[in-house]
Amino acid sequence: MFSYEFQKQLVVSAGAIFIYVIAVYTILDFANMVMKSIYKFSKNVITKFKEKGYLK
Repeated sequence: MFSYEFQKQLVVSAGAIFIYVIAVYTILDFANMVMKSIYKFSKNVITKFKEKGYLK
């Protein structure tokens, strides 16, 4: 049905797309974790500043 070279290229392309999807998902997951930790840290800093009277 398809030539051997075309089948080989199709498998390689499908594998590359799969790897790229996993890589993008991993990057987004890591970015989400970083954003959450930055948010929590800044929230704690603002709370401490409010307790000490630096912020109203």
